[in-house]
Amino acid sequence: MSGSTDTVCQALEVAGISNLFAVRGGGHNLWGAGSIHDGVLIDMSAMNTTTYDPSTGIASIQAGSRWGDAYEVLESHGVMVGGGRESDVSVAGLTIGGGISWYSPRLGLVCDQVKNFEVVLASGEITNANQTENADLWLALKGGASNFGVVTRLDMYTIPVDPIWGGYLVSDKSTTAAHLRAFTNFVANNGKHPDSSYVVLWNYVKSAGDTVIARFLVNTKGVENPPELEESLAIPTLVQVTKKTTLTQLTREFSQPHGSFNFWYTATVKNDPNLLQKAVDLHGDMVQKLQSASSTGEFSTICFFQAVPTVLSEHGRARGGNSTGIDRLRDDNAVLFVAGANTTDPELSGLAGELTACFCADFKTYAESVGGLLPWIHGNHADGSQNPYCEKYNSNNTEIGMENLEKLRTAAKKYDPSGVFQTRVPGGHKLY
Repeated sequence: MSGSTDTVCQALEVAGISNLFAVRGGGHNLWGAGSIHDGVLIDMSAMNTTTYDPSTGIASIQAGSRWGDAYEVLESHGVMVGGGRESDVSVAGLTIGGGISWYSPRLGLVCDQVKNFEVVLASGEITNANQTENADLWLALKGGASNFGVVTRLDMYTIPVDPIWGGYLVSDKSTTAAHLRAFTNFVANNGKHPDSSYVVLWNYVKSAGDTVIARFLVNTKGVENPPELEESLAIPTLVQVTKKTTLTQLTREFSQPHGSFNFWYTATVKNDPNLLQKAVDLHGDMVQKLQSASSTGEFSTICFFQAVPTVLSEHGRARGGNSTGIDRLRDDNAVLFVAGANTTDPELSGLAGELTACFCADFKTYAESVGGLLPWIHGNHADGSQNPYCEKYNSNNTEIGMENLEKLRTAAKKYDPSGVFQTRVPGGHKLY
């Protein structure tokens, strides 16, 4: 596809003939949301231009752009946006799913950095959605994903660019208790240190033969070894690669290899080291089951935690709100949990996906039983079987998020009255 919005309009006309279609930005989604069989694939990758207007401070980024390429352009202008953490993720897909960036504690979710969306509706109409024009569509697109139209351009707020400090550290799994203490202490105080981010994960790689603990530490003001990360930095390491660099370079170094069957499931829980220890234990159980089933196929697994401070919802409200549901996390800083697995072995992929789903389900059941499960599913990390718009709790069969879901459904009926993006685009999280 050529890099013009008019071409997207034409593609939607062609897709109408075939009945089923998919829209692919970067193809980063793990469960085939950007794929289609017996239909039309609208590939947005040619729409990859980034421009900056110094008179308004707004960056205009076409929807098929990758974050690394957009960052490189913006850094040349001395500005930056609060976008993705890996360079090869597409701008639109991450943003309309909500999006978490290294700048999120300071600025909010990625979707909250969008001043205006250019969108092609199912009718072929090109429209803009912002706080004064089609404001309900603007709000819906900030977390409501691909349920309303094809986003073709995002006009985003910028900030002055700073050097960034960060990198990764790897430790032996025997340091688990120290990592859980350091991480939960950081999470408890993340709102006081909005320039720093901390991700920690337990990672088993079959070819390496054991589980290690990797942590990604970042300070977006370029402060080296900041005090709020001292406890983590003091844990003995096997490998440490941290430095002052640019966001462009850092996101390229954090990008993950392609070519595997990948599975992700997610939940949000209270910031409790004992609760997180349960997830680490369940991850170990999953590893043992995959080890028993795989004689030759390569695979890896993760148990992943990152901070979700309450300031994220505060930033969102200050920017007019969003549709991610994160506003439900107002009381205490929380933890985003991800259960993950990947394999290059097609014969192992079914079991890997099944065990990852069970890992997450078992952890959620336990977390709910001890009062630690929180009502938020982050769409960018959610499997297709999960519902980021409305979460059901097993203990009392309560559905959380129905009010938000009904607002999204109202917007979808208004801007896509024929239900094209609900019924003819098989991939993605749907509203019905």
